[in-house]
Amino acid sequence: MPPVGRAGFPPAVAAPTAAGIDRPPGPAQHQPVPVSVRHRLKFHPRFGAPGPPGPIFMRTLPLVILTALVLAGPGYATTAAKSPPPPDPLAERMAQAIRLVQKGEFDAALEQYIDPTIAEFEKEYAKRPERIYCARDTVETLLYMTRSAEKNESALAVSAAYASAFYLKGYIFVDRGEFTDAFPYLRKAVELSPSNAQFLSELGHVYQNGKQWPTALETFDRAVEGARLLSDKADHSAELRRALRGRGYSLTELGRLDEAEKVYAECLALDPSDTKATGELEYIKGLRLKPAAAK
Repeated sequence: MPPVGRAGFPPAVAAPTAAGIDRPPGPAQHQPVPVSVRHRLKFHPRFGAPGPPGPIFMRTLPLVILTALVLAGPGYATTAAKSPPPPDPLAERMAQAIRLVQKGEFDAALEQYIDPTIAEFEKEYAKRPERIYCARDTVETLLYMTRSAEKNESALAVSAAYASAFYLKGYIFVDRGEFTDAFPYLRKAVELSPSNAQFLSELGHVYQNGKQWPTALETFDRAVEGARLLSDKADHSAELRRALRGRGYSLTELGRLDEAEKVYAECLALDPSDTKATGELEYIKGLRLKPAAAK
């Protein structure tokens, strides 16, 4: 399957390359990167894990995956390990939606695939008494189920293509600069997959756009934790750096410059070529020089 994710279109698909609300390089610039040049979407070939495959797409600087695998019960992983998983029609539906989004055909993606999937979820699960989760693999599912068990809460894992649909709708609204409209869909995606770093980073970006810095920081803290715990090995650095940069940006806006510098230093330890982290450190250096220049 071709790759999926906002920050890494296949070569044939032209798209800009930034992600999140990262500032341009340099201490003199303090404007968020426009939504239209923040990111790209591509397919990510992470299939074959136990359970029926689901759509996988993530939002980070170099690539974006939103992982979706269906886990239907406590004995599921054992059964799946003995035989190939059956095809997941919901996953294919989301794959078709992403192909349209890649071509900029947002309305067609919404009408043909995303909105029907959301409507199906609402019809099947909106009134269910259980806590509904969508997860990318067995580890994430067990994490969510354990949390519910600790609360004596009944929980149900369903196809993560549903969470993907909510995420994609929010993604489209963000791409259009319609942050208010994006918010409920991204919040729902996070509700369904509460430790998915990509969903959390996208929601954090919306909070940043509204200058809700404490809430943005809390959201990116969760994204960092989710990336450390659950990110796919191949994409761990990119997903973690996306979350760290969002955290650093929020810390800078809150005036917590020492903490922000440590966050960006961690980004560079993961990838010394991370120009966004370098630009942010230069920006902080410029902030520190302002009081001295004023004397």
